[in-house]
Amino acid sequence: MHALLKKQLSILPDRAHIRIYGSDSERFLENILTAKIASLKCKEDMLYSLLLSPQGKLLFDFFIIRDDVDNFILEICDRYLNEIRLKLCQYKMRSDVEIVIEENFKTIICMSAGSVDHKEVLYLDPRSKELGSRAIIHNDMYSVNQDIIDQYHATRISNNIAECGIDFGIGEFFPFALGMEKIGAISYNKGCYIGQEIISRFKHKNSQYKSGIYQIKFNNVNNNIGALKDEVIMHDGNKIGIMLGTYMNLGLALLDHHKVQLIIEGGFSHRVEIGQCLANLIIE
Repeated sequence: MHALLKKQLSILPDRAHIRIYGSDSERFLENILTAKIASLKCKEDMLYSLLLSPQGKLLFDFFIIRDDVDNFILEICDRYLNEIRLKLCQYKMRSDVEIVIEENFKTIICMSAGSVDHKEVLYLDPRSKELGSRAIIHNDMYSVNQDIIDQYHATRISNNIAECGIDFGIGEFFPFALGMEKIGAISYNKGCYIGQEIISRFKHKNSQYKSGIYQIKFNNVNNNIGALKDEVIMHDGNKIGIMLGTYMNLGLALLDHHKVQLIIEGGFSHRVEIGQCLANLIIE
């Protein structure tokens, strides 16, 4: 492969992969995940989906491709690999389903706007076209390109897209709080799945979740920024929300919509305090 081409692709660190196969594999995934698995075409597209608790809380997120008719590959956050495998096995019961960890698989991403002449099957990121393309591979042709990783996370944050293992952990939030329905993670046109009753009730009530995701930009980059997850965010002495994940001098926050609106309408400074760090609320 040409050296210039390889510079357009990078391994995305901290990802793991699980293969689900067997005659019941589609039905198995359809019954537990939030996206419509039946709509997934073989080696043509990729889905983004969630596994919820029975109470509707977000447990894990997945990128899913159909490798064959009854054969699926799930890309996940490697921090929760064991927990996800155990949870999937718990729901398997007597289904004709096999759950296998693919230890040699890797995820690569491409942030180039134009087409790339490559040997891999690249899928558009299902959450946003701004996040480029990604592929699940099993070769050692690629390495980590830090410039591409930096661009990926900066773009993700600028589009208010939270990611498992960075911005949220197991059972911390309802998917509405993180805007998951806005990025195609939830289908309202499928049958029952775990947590579906809570999701449907919220949808049918046309409820507005009181908090949502906002961008934060720190004044300076320092070692403290990476430890700010779950820190309270203060504006002029008032708590307005909590910090989610950070990357370099950027981050995502879960803030009270009403309090943010008061800041905007009052023409107040967007400066906030998070622990010992100063930052600015980015409102677009």
